[in-house]
Amino acid sequence: VGKEKMLLKDPFEDLLQYVAPHVKDSGIIPLVKKIMLLQLFSDGDPGFRSRVHIALLGDPGTGKTLLLQWQANISEGLYISLRTTSAGLSGSLNPDDLEASPPPLMAANGKILCIDEADKINNRDLDPLLSAMEEGRVILTGARMHIGYDSKVRVMISSNRTKFRPELLDRFDLIATFRTPTKSEIKEIVGHVIEYTQNFEVYNKGDELIKTYVKLSEKFIPRIKDINKVKSAIGDIIEQTRENSVRGSMKWLRFAYAYAKLNKTYITDKVVYEVFDKISEITKMK
Repeated sequence: VGKEKMLLKDPFEDLLQYVAPHVKDSGIIPLVKKIMLLQLFSDGDPGFRSRVHIALLGDPGTGKTLLLQWQANISEGLYISLRTTSAGLSGSLNPDDLEASPPPLMAANGKILCIDEADKINNRDLDPLLSAMEEGRVILTGARMHIGYDSKVRVMISSNRTKFRPELLDRFDLIATFRTPTKSEIKEIVGHVIEYTQNFEVYNKGDELIKTYVKLSEKFIPRIKDINKVKSAIGDIIEQTRENSVRGSMKWLRFAYAYAKLNKTYITDKVVYEVFDKISEITKMK
């Protein structure tokens, strides 16, 4: 496991400092950045849905769009804003149209799909999005035909609105609610932006390092070592948290998978507890 020599002693902590450095760490943003880092390493679906999904909801002007754009760029994924396009997510039943102009759920297969203004998702696209997020496949059905295509997307959305259908919210491993910053926080954010613009190269020096780690991990699929210990560890975490659904509880296996993939190691009970400690503040969210 992990024959390549790794470049960093603690890849998670060392890479975390380079995640969206232009967005100041305040409020819920440090936790969001941690889950964004895990999302980068959550592809693969080795018999279960390993793909991590993130929802950023709440007040406008709080950095949500900046985080989406950074994630799409660093992962070479796809960013779309439903505010500026009337095109749907899933496409039509016309095979020629799909081939000529692949819809986002097709074009982002195997990638991260960042959807800004997600409250504007139309009802026609909702079921395909739900299917893509969970099963990794989209089926379009008409009166006389149906078309299917792979859509193993990792989804990250933002929306000023916080109310969505429960079956959509249930698929997100992190639902982060943003609030308008206080005046003192605004001063700190403005100061960070000024500092960032003057030290652009320093702040962004980690981009290539993150891309290198993502590339190194592409073909690596972590395997569970000692399944009973892993089951016990995840069961222990479920007892400690507010999880009350199977899908919500499975996120701890997804996080452990991504953490193991980043570190190029097995999924063990130690890995489960280690990633839990790294992101334990997620359990304090309402």
